[in-house]
Amino acid sequence: MNNLPSCVQAGIGTVNPSYSVVGLYSDFGDDKLTNLAVSNIAQLTNIVPQNIEIIVVLNDPTDKLIGALKKFDRLIVLTTNKNLGCVVKNIGYQIAQGDYIFSIDHDVFVKNSYAFTKCIDFLNNNPNSVKCNTPQENLFEETI
Repeated sequence: MNNLPSCVQAGIGTVNPSYSVVGLYSDFGDDKLTNLAVSNIAQLTNIVPQNIEIIVVLNDPTDKLIGALKKFDRLIVLTTNKNLGCVVKNIGYQIAQGDYIFSIDHDVFVKNSYAFTKCIDFLNNNPNSVKCNTPQENLFEETI
């Protein structure tokens, strides 16, 4: 962990999850994107079991987005002070402690934890696989 950027905040090492969820969020000063990010994160905290870590990577967030996330006490929040693009998600991957890592973007809403369980079952039964996707129309809600 010594190689982690200075943007990593407290919360690392608090759980030993079977999987981790890493989400990337940016709001670019747009209230609609701020609301979308908060809605997405709220949904994740409602469906992901308590023993599973949720790592939120904020790519050059506004104070409004940072403030809105303070109500979610179970998040591990990482921030950058400039827009680094999608590669910034790698920071979340570096600290994820789960046996599996699920990558979520701000515009993907997972309906229930079955999406995660389905992928884990597939990976456990197919040890040579390194990636899986679930059918979007069955397990995810489209937004925007």
